[in-house]
Amino acid sequence: MPRDPCEELTAALAAQAAAERRLHHAVHRARESGWTWEEIAQTLGVSRQAAHRRFQTAADPGAAPTAGAAPQGGWPEAARRSADRAVRAWFTGDLTAMHALMTSTARAALPQTVLRQTMQEIQDLAGPCTPPADLTVHELDGVPLPTDPHAAGSRRAVVVRGVAEAERADPVVHVLLGPRGRVSGVSIRLGESLEVWPL
Repeated sequence: MPRDPCEELTAALAAQAAAERRLHHAVHRARESGWTWEEIAQTLGVSRQAAHRRFQTAADPGAAPTAGAAPQGGWPEAARRSADRAVRAWFTGDLTAMHALMTSTARAALPQTVLRQTMQEIQDLAGPCTPPADLTVHELDGVPLPTDPHAAGSRRAVVVRGVAEAERADPVVHVLLGPRGRVSGVSIRLGESLEVWPL
């Protein structure tokens, strides 16, 4: 008897998510062992920049603290907090609160019905989702923003990124914030393999 296509899709997504986790773990171990981003990139057959963008959450000895350990204050931390509020509102279904954080253009482009349907489709494929526990702030091309507000420079548009947790896949969430800290757009992908910068 032929296999149900829905079951095949679910199994393929689970295998893809497991492979992504193994790959991230291997990069994490390589960085801990002293491998450079250039060496990792050569092994993976990609550019150094592409490897760094894709695996930037892997351990980086001597690197700056993650966004969760950012100093209080400063616009990068404010951007991270704004994105966190928007993402938590989206994941819990409080779309009125999410819309309150968005620009009028974003609200028009992403009505509550679209946001609700998108999250429902993600949960249908990946299983029940919990919001990302750790969000990082990036330039529009994917380069991580320094956590030090002085090193980050002047306020500008940024993308805040996080990985949610689900049963069958770990969706990647992006929140585009304008210079004033308002949400200009959001996206969610079922796996990091689909993540290409600029978004």
